[in-house]
Amino acid sequence: MSFSPHAVINPPVVLSTGVQTVAQSAIGSAVDLSRLALPFRSAMLLDEIRFSAALVTGAEVPTVHNALFIQTKIALGRFAITDGFVPISVLTPSAQLAADAMMGVGIESASGRNSYSFLRWVFPVPLYVRPGEALGIGFRRITDGQTNTARIEASVVGRVVSGETPQPRSIRVPWVAAYVNDKVAASMSQGSGGPPNTALFNPFSSPLHIQRFVGRSYQDDDAGGLGGDLNDLVVGTGPDVKITDSRGFLVVGDPVVFGEVFDSTRHAWTAPHIMPPKGWVRVQFSGAGTNYVYWVGMVGWREEAIG
Repeated sequence: MSFSPHAVINPPVVLSTGVQTVAQSAIGSAVDLSRLALPFRSAMLLDEIRFSAALVTGAEVPTVHNALFIQTKIALGRFAITDGFVPISVLTPSAQLAADAMMGVGIESASGRNSYSFLRWVFPVPLYVRPGEALGIGFRRITDGQTNTARIEASVVGRVVSGETPQPRSIRVPWVAAYVNDKVAASMSQGSGGPPNTALFNPFSSPLHIQRFVGRSYQDDDAGGLGGDLNDLVVGTGPDVKITDSRGFLVVGDPVVFGEVFDSTRHAWTAPHIMPPKGWVRVQFSGAGTNYVYWVGMVGWREEAIG
Protein backbone atom coordinates (compact mmCIF):
# COMPACT_ATOMS: atom_id res chain seq x y z
CA MET A 1 0.00 0.00 0.00
CA SER A 2 1.48 3.33 -1.03
CA PHE A 3 1.50 6.48 1.06
CA SER A 4 -1.49 8.76 0.66
CA PRO A 5 -0.64 12.43 0.03
CA HIS A 6 -3.86 13.25 1.91
CA ALA A 7 -2.53 11.99 5.25
CA VAL A 8 -2.36 14.36 8.20
CA ILE A 9 0.50 16.78 7.64
CA ASN A 10 2.22 19.64 9.38
CA PRO A 11 3.44 22.95 7.89
CA PRO A 12 5.49 23.20 4.67
CA VAL A 13 9.27 23.10 4.54
CA VAL A 14 11.99 24.33 2.17
CA LEU A 15 15.54 22.92 2.31
CA SER A 16 18.46 24.07 0.17
CA THR A 17 21.71 22.59 -1.09
CA GLY A 18 23.32 26.00 -0.65
CA VAL A 19 25.24 27.59 -3.50
CA GLN A 20 27.47 25.08 -5.28
CA THR A 21 30.27 26.23 -7.58
CA VAL A 22 31.09 24.15 -10.66
CA ALA A 23 33.86 24.76 -13.17
CA GLN A 24 33.45 24.08 -16.88
CA SER A 25 33.50 20.37 -17.84
CA ALA A 26 33.58 19.30 -14.19
CA ILE A 27 31.49 17.55 -11.54
CA GLY A 28 30.68 19.67 -8.51
CA SER A 29 31.62 18.76 -4.96
CA ALA A 30 29.29 16.42 -3.10
CA VAL A 31 26.36 18.25 -1.53
CA ASP A 32 26.12 17.90 2.26
CA LEU A 33 23.11 15.59 2.71
CA SER A 34 22.39 17.06 6.13
CA ARG A 35 21.32 20.27 4.43
CA LEU A 36 18.41 18.42 2.79
CA ALA A 37 17.30 16.48 5.87
CA LEU A 38 15.01 17.71 8.61
CA PRO A 39 16.88 18.51 11.87
CA PHE A 40 14.28 16.46 13.76
CA ARG A 41 13.02 12.92 13.31
CA SER A 42 10.04 13.43 11.04
CA ALA A 43 9.14 12.18 7.60
CA MET A 44 8.53 14.51 4.67
CA LEU A 45 6.44 14.63 1.54
CA LEU A 46 8.45 16.38 -1.18
CA ASP A 47 6.51 18.12 -3.93
CA GLU A 48 9.12 19.86 -6.08
CA ILE A 49 12.73 20.93 -6.65
CA ARG A 50 13.62 24.48 -7.66
CA PHE A 51 16.89 25.16 -9.47
CA SER A 52 18.76 28.40 -9.99
CA ALA A 53 21.97 28.77 -11.98
CA ALA A 54 24.13 31.87 -12.31
CA LEU A 55 27.22 32.70 -14.32
CA VAL A 56 29.18 35.91 -14.46
CA THR A 57 30.39 36.53 -18.00
CA GLY A 58 32.33 39.36 -19.54
CA ALA A 59 30.28 42.50 -20.07
CA GLU A 60 30.51 42.02 -23.84
CA VAL A 61 29.19 38.45 -23.78
CA PRO A 62 25.42 37.99 -24.28
CA THR A 63 23.32 36.25 -21.67
CA VAL A 64 24.37 32.63 -21.28
CA HIS A 65 21.90 29.73 -21.51
CA ASN A 66 22.58 28.38 -18.03
CA ALA A 67 19.90 25.69 -18.17
CA LEU A 68 21.67 24.06 -21.11
CA PHE A 69 25.00 23.24 -19.59
CA ILE A 70 23.98 22.24 -16.05
CA GLN A 71 23.17 18.58 -15.38
CA THR A 72 21.98 16.96 -12.17
CA LYS A 73 21.99 13.51 -10.59
CA ILE A 74 19.33 12.83 -7.95
CA ALA A 75 18.65 9.85 -5.70
CA LEU A 76 16.83 8.98 -2.49
CA GLY A 77 19.05 6.47 -0.75
CA ARG A 78 19.18 3.35 -2.94
CA PHE A 79 16.45 4.66 -5.23
CA ALA A 80 17.69 6.54 -8.29
CA ILE A 81 15.51 9.44 -9.42
CA THR A 82 17.53 10.35 -12.50
CA ASP A 83 19.28 8.01 -14.90
CA GLY A 84 22.73 9.28 -13.99
CA PHE A 85 23.35 12.94 -14.85
CA VAL A 86 20.57 14.51 -16.92
CA PRO A 87 20.21 18.14 -18.12
CA ILE A 88 18.07 20.14 -15.69
CA SER A 89 16.21 21.52 -18.72
CA VAL A 90 14.60 18.12 -19.47
CA LEU A 91 13.09 17.76 -16.00
CA THR A 92 10.22 20.11 -16.60
CA PRO A 93 8.24 22.09 -19.18
CA SER A 94 8.94 25.78 -19.57
CA ALA A 95 6.83 27.87 -17.22
CA GLN A 96 8.42 31.26 -17.88
CA LEU A 97 8.94 33.38 -20.93
CA ALA A 98 11.40 31.53 -23.16
CA ALA A 99 14.04 34.24 -23.00
CA ASP A 100 13.91 34.27 -19.20
CA ALA A 101 13.63 30.55 -18.60
CA MET A 102 16.33 29.33 -20.95
CA MET A 103 18.52 32.29 -21.84
CA GLY A 104 18.51 33.52 -18.28
CA VAL A 105 17.91 36.96 -16.82
CA GLY A 106 20.87 39.22 -17.45
CA ILE A 107 21.85 41.88 -14.90
CA GLU A 108 24.80 44.14 -15.57
CA SER A 109 27.29 44.77 -12.76
CA ALA A 110 30.79 46.10 -12.31
CA SER A 111 32.17 42.55 -12.62
CA GLY A 112 30.42 41.80 -15.89
CA ARG A 113 27.04 40.39 -16.82
CA ASN A 114 25.36 38.20 -14.23
CA SER A 115 23.18 35.68 -16.07
CA TYR A 116 20.52 33.84 -14.07
CA SER A 117 18.30 30.92 -15.08
CA PHE A 118 15.51 29.35 -13.03
CA LEU A 119 13.66 26.03 -13.35
CA ARG A 120 10.95 24.41 -11.22
CA TRP A 121 10.33 20.66 -11.35
CA VAL A 122 7.04 19.60 -9.74
CA PHE A 123 7.20 15.85 -9.10
CA PRO A 124 4.64 13.65 -10.90
CA VAL A 125 3.58 12.40 -7.44
CA PRO A 126 4.66 13.54 -3.95
CA LEU A 127 7.77 11.71 -2.74
CA TYR A 128 7.71 10.24 0.78
CA VAL A 129 11.03 10.63 2.62
CA ARG A 130 11.53 8.62 5.80
CA PRO A 131 12.82 10.27 8.99
CA GLY A 132 16.56 10.90 8.80
CA GLU A 133 16.71 10.46 5.01
CA ALA A 134 17.44 13.14 2.43
CA LEU A 135 17.67 13.54 -1.31
CA GLY A 136 21.15 13.23 -2.74
CA ILE A 137 21.67 15.92 -5.39
CA GLY A 138 24.81 16.37 -7.47
CA PHE A 139 25.71 18.73 -10.31
CA ARG A 140 27.81 18.48 -13.45
CA ARG A 141 28.61 21.16 -16.00
CA ILE A 142 29.28 20.27 -19.62
CA THR A 143 31.49 22.25 -21.99
CA ASP A 144 29.80 25.57 -22.66
CA GLY A 145 32.56 27.81 -23.95
CA GLN A 146 32.55 29.95 -20.78
CA THR A 147 35.59 29.99 -18.50
CA ASN A 148 33.99 31.39 -15.34
CA THR A 149 32.68 29.28 -12.49
CA ALA A 150 28.93 28.63 -12.42
CA ARG A 151 26.94 28.97 -9.21
CA ILE A 152 24.11 26.48 -8.82
CA GLU A 153 21.55 25.96 -6.07
CA ALA A 154 18.65 23.54 -5.63
CA SER A 155 15.87 23.80 -3.06
CA VAL A 156 13.49 20.97 -2.19
CA VAL A 157 9.95 22.00 -1.27
CA GLY A 158 7.56 19.83 0.66
CA ARG A 159 5.63 19.20 3.83
CA VAL A 160 6.42 17.65 7.20
CA VAL A 161 4.46 14.48 7.88
CA SER A 162 2.76 14.15 11.24
CA GLY A 163 4.35 11.62 13.58
CA GLU A 164 0.92 10.06 13.96
CA THR A 165 0.97 8.92 10.34
CA PRO A 166 2.17 5.31 9.86
CA GLN A 167 5.05 4.64 7.47
CA PRO A 168 3.88 3.22 4.12
CA ARG A 169 5.02 -0.15 2.81
CA SER A 170 5.86 1.34 -0.59
CA ILE A 171 6.50 4.75 -2.09
CA ARG A 172 6.16 6.30 -5.52
CA VAL A 173 9.57 7.40 -6.75
CA PRO A 174 9.97 9.89 -9.63
CA TRP A 175 12.13 8.84 -12.58
CA VAL A 176 13.77 10.91 -15.30
CA ALA A 177 15.76 9.55 -18.24
CA ALA A 178 17.23 11.67 -21.03
CA TYR A 179 18.41 11.13 -24.56
CA VAL A 180 21.22 13.61 -25.24
CA ASN A 181 22.31 13.25 -28.85
CA ASP A 182 25.10 14.73 -30.87
CA LYS A 183 24.48 16.85 -33.95
CA VAL A 184 21.52 15.62 -35.98
CA ALA A 185 22.21 13.77 -39.19
CA ALA A 186 20.32 14.33 -42.43
CA SER A 187 18.43 11.03 -42.19
CA MET A 188 16.63 9.00 -39.51
CA SER A 189 19.92 7.48 -38.48
CA GLN A 190 19.99 8.57 -34.85
CA GLY A 191 17.60 7.64 -32.10
CA SER A 192 17.05 6.82 -28.47
CA GLY A 193 15.61 3.82 -26.71
CA GLY A 194 15.77 0.29 -28.02
CA PRO A 195 18.77 -1.17 -29.84
CA PRO A 196 21.36 0.15 -30.13
CA ASN A 197 20.58 2.85 -27.52
CA THR A 198 18.54 2.49 -24.35
CA ALA A 199 18.24 6.07 -23.16
CA LEU A 200 14.44 6.31 -22.86
CA PHE A 201 14.06 2.92 -21.23
CA ASN A 202 12.36 1.34 -18.21
CA PRO A 203 15.19 -0.45 -16.38
CA PHE A 204 12.93 -1.62 -13.56
CA SER A 205 11.06 -4.88 -12.97
CA SER A 206 7.86 -2.93 -12.34
CA PRO A 207 5.79 -0.71 -14.67
CA LEU A 208 6.89 2.89 -15.21
CA HIS A 209 4.08 5.44 -15.12
CA ILE A 210 5.05 8.05 -17.73
CA GLN A 211 3.82 11.59 -17.17
CA ARG A 212 5.37 13.50 -20.06
CA PHE A 213 8.21 13.92 -22.54
CA VAL A 214 10.23 17.13 -22.66
CA GLY A 215 12.01 18.19 -25.86
CA ARG A 216 14.82 20.75 -26.06
CA SER A 217 16.70 21.97 -29.10
CA TYR A 218 20.00 23.81 -28.96
CA GLN A 219 22.48 25.23 -31.41
CA ASP A 220 26.08 24.10 -31.22
CA ASP A 221 28.31 27.08 -31.89
CA ASP A 222 31.17 24.88 -33.18
CA ALA A 223 33.46 26.54 -30.65
CA GLY A 224 33.20 24.11 -27.77
CA GLY A 225 29.88 25.28 -26.42
CA LEU A 226 26.14 25.54 -26.98
CA GLY A 227 24.64 28.60 -28.58
CA GLY A 228 21.09 29.76 -29.30
CA ASP A 229 18.06 27.79 -28.19
CA LEU A 230 16.15 27.34 -31.44
CA ASN A 231 12.98 25.64 -30.24
CA ASP A 232 12.48 27.99 -27.31
CA LEU A 233 12.53 31.02 -29.58
CA VAL A 234 10.89 29.96 -32.84
CA VAL A 235 7.47 28.30 -33.09
CA GLY A 236 7.11 25.09 -35.11
CA THR A 237 10.78 24.68 -35.94
CA GLY A 238 13.32 21.91 -35.76
CA PRO A 239 13.83 18.57 -37.48
CA ASP A 240 11.22 15.96 -38.26
CA VAL A 241 10.60 13.51 -35.43
CA LYS A 242 9.50 9.88 -35.53
CA ILE A 243 8.70 7.95 -32.34
CA THR A 244 8.15 4.21 -31.87
CA ASP A 245 8.07 2.00 -28.80
CA SER A 246 9.02 -1.52 -27.72
CA ARG A 247 5.49 -2.82 -28.30
CA GLY A 248 5.57 -1.85 -31.97
CA PHE A 249 3.34 1.18 -31.75
CA LEU A 250 4.00 4.11 -34.08
CA VAL A 251 3.62 6.80 -31.43
CA VAL A 252 4.50 9.39 -34.07
CA GLY A 253 4.33 7.36 -37.25
CA ASP A 254 4.76 9.97 -39.95
CA PRO A 255 7.62 12.38 -39.18
CA VAL A 256 6.32 15.54 -37.49
CA VAL A 257 8.19 18.79 -36.86
CA PHE A 258 9.98 18.78 -33.48
CA GLY A 259 8.32 22.01 -32.32
CA GLU A 260 4.87 20.48 -32.87
CA VAL A 261 5.54 17.22 -31.05
CA PHE A 262 7.02 19.11 -28.09
CA ASP A 263 4.88 22.20 -28.25
CA SER A 264 6.79 25.41 -28.73
CA THR A 265 5.41 27.09 -25.62
CA ARG A 266 6.01 24.44 -22.97
CA HIS A 267 8.56 22.34 -24.92
CA ALA A 268 6.80 19.27 -23.58
CA TRP A 269 4.25 16.62 -24.47
CA THR A 270 2.00 15.46 -21.65
CA ALA A 271 1.40 11.81 -22.53
CA PRO A 272 0.24 9.72 -19.53
CA HIS A 273 0.71 6.01 -20.14
CA ILE A 274 2.31 2.94 -18.59
CA MET A 275 5.61 1.60 -19.92
CA PRO A 276 6.10 -2.11 -19.17
CA PRO A 277 9.24 -3.45 -17.48
CA LYS A 278 12.22 -3.25 -19.86
CA GLY A 279 10.09 -1.27 -22.32
CA TRP A 280 11.49 1.63 -24.30
CA VAL A 281 10.67 4.55 -26.57
CA ARG A 282 12.78 5.33 -29.62
CA VAL A 283 12.97 8.91 -30.91
CA GLN A 284 14.51 9.56 -34.34
CA PHE A 285 15.33 12.84 -36.06
CA SER A 286 15.90 14.00 -39.62
CA GLY A 287 16.02 17.13 -41.73
CA ALA A 288 17.74 19.60 -39.40
CA GLY A 289 20.86 21.69 -39.75
CA THR A 290 23.93 19.78 -38.67
CA ASN A 291 24.81 22.29 -35.96
CA TYR A 292 21.67 21.68 -33.89
CA VAL A 293 21.47 19.36 -30.89
CA TYR A 294 18.20 17.80 -29.72
CA TRP A 295 17.51 16.37 -26.26
CA VAL A 296 14.45 14.45 -25.07
CA GLY A 297 13.58 13.77 -21.44
CA MET A 298 11.11 11.16 -20.15
CA VAL A 299 9.47 11.92 -16.77
CA GLY A 300 7.42 9.50 -14.71
CA TRP A 301 7.37 7.40 -11.55
CA ARG A 302 7.44 3.81 -10.30
CA GLU A 303 6.41 2.02 -7.10
CA GLU A 304 9.19 0.87 -4.75
CA ALA A 305 8.84 -1.21 -1.57
CA ILE A 306 10.54 0.26 1.50
CA GLY A 307 9.63 -2.51 3.96
